[in-house]
Amino acid sequence: MRSKEANTKAGLASLRSAIQVYFAEHNAYPEDDLECLVKDGKYIPEIPITQIPGTNHNDSNKVLLQSEITDEGGWIYYNDKKKPRTWGNVIVNCSHSDSNDSVVWSEL
Repeated sequence: MRSKEANTKAGLASLRSAIQVYFAEHNAYPEDDLECLVKDGKYIPEIPITQIPGTNHNDSNKVLLQSEITDEGGWIYYNDKKKPRTWGNVIVNCSHSDSNDSVVWSEL
């Protein structure tokens, strides 16, 4: 259980790092569903899979472009530059707490 959670947290860190490298090169955040990050493996080899034990979420690397949590696993990426407070942020699409009840996944 903990290894799946650790993989998801590491995947989130990898995505965020890749987004920052992209930003440094383009002076803008990706405007797509993050597929530009995996094209030719330039920023990240693949979109990581979320594994969230203790929920009914399937393992997923799906990236949704929206601001509302749908609580289905995968990722939510905020690609709207008209909303600078959230633009460029990626979160886990889950409103449940981790196995320690220490943090809600979407708040990492």
